Amino acid sequence: MEINGYELGGIAFMTGEGPLWATRSHDGSEALLALFSPARGCELEERWRAWAGVEHPGVVRLLDVVRHEDGRWALIEERAAGRPLDLLIDTPALRSRSARERIVAELADALLALHDAGIVHGDIAPANIVVSPEGRAVLVDILAP
Repeated sequence: MEINGYELGGIAFMTGEGPLWATRSHDGSEALLALFSPARGCELEERWRAWAGVEHPGVVRLLDVVRHEDGRWALIEERAAGRPLDLLIDTPALRSRSARERIVAELADALLALHDAGIVHGDIAPANIVVSPEGRAVLVDILAP
């Protein structure tokens, strides 16, 4: 299935709003696609507009928002490289105090960027924090409060 040029792959993740489908952005990079009903999309449109303006390395980027011919909304976000924090707890990657403190500081800065844009994440949890291969913390699951 294709939605406005975005090919739906397999389900990559499940969120409280439903599945995130694997796709590719227009530049060919890995991305995720979420589908929303016409009514839910209208409810969240302002949030997505605000998110699109957030340029912060600790916040997953919103790449595109499109409407399908049937009225559904498709939201395309970058696919953050790395592993969710909940899978890294009690592993060597987080043993050092400095690694944990860096992640906390990066998350605080990312949250400040979201709040400055008028966005409340609403679900900060280890599963919604991806730690990149370089050790940078990135907030994900910003789709809806």
